[in-house]
Amino acid sequence: MNNSKSKLFVKLLVGYIFLLPIIFIRPIILIRFGISHSTRIGHFALWIDLYLSSLSFGIGRPKTKFIDIWCFDAPTANKFLEKKWKEIINVKKYWVVSSIISCIKKNPALHDHLIPHYDTTVVGTNIGTSMIHEYFDMNIELKTDPLLSFSNSEMQEGENKLLELGIENHSFICFHSRDSKYLKSKFPNTDWSYHDYRDVDINIFSQAITELSKRKYKCIRMGKNTNKGVDFNVKGVIDYSKHQETSDFLDIFLSAHCKFFISTGSGIGDMARLFRRPLMCTNLAPVYSIYTSGAKIVIFKLLWMNKEKRYMTFSEIFSSDLFKVDSSCLFKDYDVALHCNSKEDIADAAIEMDDRLNGVWKESEESVILQEKFWNIFPVQPDSTKKRTRIGASFLKKYSYLL
Repeated sequence: MNNSKSKLFVKLLVGYIFLLPIIFIRPIILIRFGISHSTRIGHFALWIDLYLSSLSFGIGRPKTKFIDIWCFDAPTANKFLEKKWKEIINVKKYWVVSSIISCIKKNPALHDHLIPHYDTTVVGTNIGTSMIHEYFDMNIELKTDPLLSFSNSEMQEGENKLLELGIENHSFICFHSRDSKYLKSKFPNTDWSYHDYRDVDINIFSQAITELSKRKYKCIRMGKNTNKGVDFNVKGVIDYSKHQETSDFLDIFLSAHCKFFISTGSGIGDMARLFRRPLMCTNLAPVYSIYTSGAKIVIFKLLWMNKEKRYMTFSEIFSSDLFKVDSSCLFKDYDVALHCNSKEDIADAAIEMDDRLNGVWKESEESVILQEKFWNIFPVQPDSTKKRTRIGASFLKKYSYLL
C-alpha cells in the first residue's frame, strides 16, 4: 500500500470510528460537520456569517435538535478573526472533522450530517449553493446585526491604535485595491494568474481620496504585502498596508469601524460586511458579482471587444458567458479586454456614497429612469438585488448608451 493510500485508509478509519456513534444517536440529536475555507479572508469572514445569519430565518436549520461542529483549514487568514469565530461556534481539530466529513461525503444517506455551508462542496448535491441564493434573494444581510463584537478591552486597544494612527471620532474611510502580490507571497506554489483580471492600480483612487479628504475624513489604504505604495500626496491618507502597526487585530478593527469601505470586490471588503459597515465596490468583475457584492454603490469594469473596437452593451454582457467568466485566460479566449473605471468615475461614486450615508443625496429623475432600465435587464434576481445595491449614478449616466 503506497503512502497516499495509507493516509486515506487511516483518515477513513478515524472518520468512521467517530461517525458510528453519531449515526447511532441521530434519532435524538443531529450532529453536523463543516469545514471553513479559512485560508482566504473573504471566505473566512463572509461564509460563516452567511450561514449563521441564515439560520435565524430558518434557512439550513433542521427540524430536529442539532449541533454544528466546524474546523478551519490552515493557515487561517486572520488569527484574530479565528479567535472571534471560536467564541460563538464549535471548532474542533481539522484532522478529526475532515476525516468525518470524508466518510459522510461517500454516503449520500448521511449528507444531512453536513452543515449546508457554501464551502461544503459535495459532487451531485446543492449543499451550500442553495443557501447562498436564499441569503441574497431574501436580503438577509440587510435584516441582521453583526454576529461578532469586541470586548471592552479589545475596544480600548482599538481606540488606542486609532489615536496612534492620528484618527479621532472614527471619522475614517477604508479603501483597498486588489493586486497579485498577496496571494503570490502567501501561497507561492500556486499559480494565481487566473485572478489577474481583478487587479487595480491603487493610485487610480487618487481623485476619490482627495475629495474625501476635503470632507475631513482620514483615508486608510488596507491590505498586506501590496505591490505598490500610495503615490498621491493627499493630507490624511494612511498607507496601512505598508505601516509598522499592521496586525490581524487592527485589520478587523479598522474594517469594523470605518464610515464606509471602498473595495474592488476582493475578500478584504467582506470584513466590513461582517460588521455591517457600508461597502462601495469599484472595478467589479465579473459583472455577475453585483448580485453577491453586498455593496451599497457599485461601478464595474467595462468589457472592450478588441475586434469590433467597442464596448459590449450591458445586454450583450448579461446574455453571454462573459457575465460570469472569472478567469483571465477566458477573457483572452473571448478576445475581450477589461477596462478599469476612471479616476473621475470612482470619485463620483465615492461622493455619492458619502452623500447617501449622510442623507443629503438628491436623486434626479434621469437617475431613477436609468436605474430602472439597468435593473430591468439585469438577469439575476433584480428585484432583491436593487434593494441593497445601486449602480453609481454618474457612471450609469456616462455609459447610458450601453443600456
